[in-house]
Amino acid sequence: MKKERRWLKSVLAASETVEVRLPWQRSARSKPEAVTSQAAPKALAAR
Repeated sequence: MKKERRWLKSVLAASETVEVRLPWQRSARSKPEAVTSQAAPKALAAR
């Protein structure tokens, strides 16, 4: 049990650091419609 708790803590800590490093992922999760609508024209223009 102790090892499992330590593993869970390490996984949670790693996931938190990733979210802190990449804050735009939070906005993409909270506002998926806005992100997709803005990303689509850019992708078409790049082609």
